[in-house]
Amino acid sequence: MPKTVTRILLLSGACMAALGAAAPAWAQEAAAGSTTVSEVVVTTQRRSERLRDVPISVVAQTGEQLAKAGVTNIKDISFLVPGVKIDQTSNYVQPAIRGVSSAVTGPSTDSPVAVYLDGIVQPNQAANFFEFADVDRIEVAKGPQGTLFGRNATGGAISIFTKTPSFTPTGNLTLGYGNFNRVLAKGYVSGPLVGDVLAASLSAYYEHHKGYDYDIARKRRSDDFESKVVRAKLLWKPVDGASITFIAAYQDRYDGDPGTGIALNRNTIAALNPTAIIATKPHTTSFDTNSFAHVKRSEATIRGEFEIGDLGTLTTLGGYSKTWIHIDYDADRASTGPTGIHIAYHPNQPEIQYSQEVSFASRKFGAFSFVAGGYYYYNDNKFAAIRIESSKNPATDFYFDSTNPQLAYAGFTEANYDITDRLTAIAGIRYSWERRANKGRLGFGAPPHDPQPYILGAVTSFDAWTPRVSLRYRVTDDTNAYFTFSKGFKSGGVQSGSFFNPVGAVYAPEKITAYEVGVKSTPMPNLTINAAAYYYDYKDLQVQVQAGTGAAITINAAAARIYGFDVDSQWRATPELTFSAGLSLLDAKYKSFPNAYVLRPKPALPVIGLNGNFPTNAANGYPNGVDVSGNTLPRAPKATVTLVGDYTRDFGPGTWNLNVTLFYTTKVFFDSDERVNQPAYALVNANTSWRPAGSNYKFEAWVKNLTNKTYISSTFLQDSADVVGYGWKRTFGVSVSYSF
Repeated sequence: MPKTVTRILLLSGACMAALGAAAPAWAQEAAAGSTTVSEVVVTTQRRSERLRDVPISVVAQTGEQLAKAGVTNIKDISFLVPGVKIDQTSNYVQPAIRGVSSAVTGPSTDSPVAVYLDGIVQPNQAANFFEFADVDRIEVAKGPQGTLFGRNATGGAISIFTKTPSFTPTGNLTLGYGNFNRVLAKGYVSGPLVGDVLAASLSAYYEHHKGYDYDIARKRRSDDFESKVVRAKLLWKPVDGASITFIAAYQDRYDGDPGTGIALNRNTIAALNPTAIIATKPHTTSFDTNSFAHVKRSEATIRGEFEIGDLGTLTTLGGYSKTWIHIDYDADRASTGPTGIHIAYHPNQPEIQYSQEVSFASRKFGAFSFVAGGYYYYNDNKFAAIRIESSKNPATDFYFDSTNPQLAYAGFTEANYDITDRLTAIAGIRYSWERRANKGRLGFGAPPHDPQPYILGAVTSFDAWTPRVSLRYRVTDDTNAYFTFSKGFKSGGVQSGSFFNPVGAVYAPEKITAYEVGVKSTPMPNLTINAAAYYYDYKDLQVQVQAGTGAAITINAAAARIYGFDVDSQWRATPELTFSAGLSLLDAKYKSFPNAYVLRPKPALPVIGLNGNFPTNAANGYPNGVDVSGNTLPRAPKATVTLVGDYTRDFGPGTWNLNVTLFYTTKVFFDSDERVNQPAYALVNANTSWRPAGSNYKFEAWVKNLTNKTYISSTFLQDSADVVGYGWKRTFGVSVSYSF
């Protein structure tokens, strides 16, 4: 066993021993109720349940917990949930849960970790950088969620829920300022419009900061950021037992960070140019042009919940969204003047999505209850008029645009049956069917281009049955043990360029079979412990490679196996002091991947050194690729640790809070060849606040990355360069809030 993991196990054991030794001292106080840990309620099984009654690994964080820990976007979830690692591949969010992840990016290339916002799936990985203004809670379900969540939830599901309109007037306004000229303004207001029939809410978020990376060629900051989000909700309760919620939201996000980064170890084809300016230090860049991702998204959701007599609750959930993305980046990550490579997506990468789900959750009929429903999904995600500039001469530009429509249907059911008053069986199954297609056009030369006819590429379909079986045993009134067997399915697809390059046009679905045993316990009123051990049999993993075809393609790795253990706990030591801890131990490896295409540096040249990468294909002397069987999966660290300490103290003048968060991870690999990696590192965040007695105001100060650790948080490995981006430097600031 690696030394690092051994130390973590010893530390974890010491902490548990300390808790056990201390128990008698605070047991009487806990019994009095002064240090009781709050009961957690989740909706992971499509009905409200206590977390300890759900026979899968789920971690839930309330909006208050997220705010205290300084979580402002989806990437920060890694700091609080063991076994979750959220990084980037260029402009695309890449979540990993227990080693299940993907480096496949582009239109119609969904993540195997499904992301939901108010129940609506969010498949566009380039648009999933959510800023939180009115978050109510986040639930992270680990392991395949193939029965109730279905499509593309092989690794798990991250569900973000925003606040429901209130019939009691409530609101909050926060203004903040930090280093790098960070300006923050966010607000939320809610209240009744018509008695107890209509209520509404409105939230808004604005953030802007100057970049923290410095462009050594253009002598300026290179990664400005600005985000604007508005969300409106209307809650209508026409009669008892019925509620309809209307949601409309708009997001406008300009982010210069995903496009930044350096050529790792100076490995870029720009090195062939003796006059090129190549950045080599973290948090520096050297560009010929701005690199950024600009995302605009509008969305609408209608959710209806209707109690059907004494039978149960019928829920309808419909969603529509339209996304526009403009991505622009300097591919060689160097300033090379007229000979530089500049890749730009012009003018946009549009996406339209529709989804509709209808489900019924029964009440409990004696020992039996069930959930059943149907699902429809349509998505059309395009590359629109991509320009690839190999020089500054527009006449040599290469362009194409393609559309990648998806259509999916599913039906699902799951039943609970109490075999005894302590033993419950849960069984469910989902049938999924998906159709994928591609069509497009291409050309050469400077715009404007003469319209070319669209060419239809490959059209294919996939289907799967994904079952789940669980047994839950109530050991005591406060402890449940469980076993779960489940399967997950991530649809196959069609290469975006199949209309002009039919080779390998269709790639197969991913499939995963999972076994999990766990325990969820509240052995004392002030202590909760949730632990699980699991084994995954993972087949046909989708991997994106540059195989020398002129564009990235997706292939299937044969198989992988993943096993591990994770635990999260909360201990309310005193009425003022709470500790939360999480540990994940993971072993995730390719069981069989004998024909991998990977990128390896070209032989170094005298004086110049490295000058880009070559794919290990037949043209480069690798007729069967390379064998990476036994290698560690990307974004699958052997161990991660999360620790949170929260202290709140009421004094005569007011209330003081201090929250400190520690995140630690062992080495992380970013490619299947184990060539690019980030060694082990730790991050510390802290937040402190003061609320004067009897006041509606709160004053806060915060710091992220307290120790100013330099670490890789994004990669974009290409033939032109090994591009790596770094996580934020130390940032700090203050804010003032008004609540009522």
